[in-house]
Amino acid sequence: MTLKRKPSGVWLRMSWASAELPYFGLWVDEGALSHTSVVAPEPMTGYYDSLDVAWRNGRVSTIAPGLTQSWTLTIQVGGG
Repeated sequence: MTLKRKPSGVWLRMSWASAELPYFGLWVDEGALSHTSVVAPEPMTGYYDSLDVAWRNGRVSTIAPGLTQSWTLTIQVGGG
C-alpha cells in the first residue's frame, strides 16, 4: 500500500503478509479534529471499525489465553 502526497511527491509505503493481517483501515481527517490534514493507515486483524460487528461476522482474529501473536510490518518513506 502506498500513499503519495501531491504536489510534493512525498510517499509512504507499507507492506505486510495479508494472511497475518487481512484487513486495512484508513483514517483521514481534513480538519475536523486537527488543523492540518492527517492520514492514519493501519493494517488490522479485525474487519470494520467495530469489534462488535467484526465478532458477529466472524471476521476477527483471536488468541488463546497465554499465547502470543506477532507479525511484520515494513515501512518505507521517500520523496520526489
